Amino acid sequence: PGGFIIIGLMIAAFNLIGEYQDKSKEAKQGSEA
Repeated sequence: PGGFIIIGLMIAAFNLIGEYQDKSKEAKQGSEA
C-alpha cells in the first residue's frame, strides 16, 4: 500500500504542476498580446 500512496502523490503533484504551467503560459501569451 505504501507504493500506491506514493504513486497517488506523484500523480497529484504532476497535475498541480501541469495546471501551474498552463496558467504561466496563458499569462505569457496575455503579456505578449
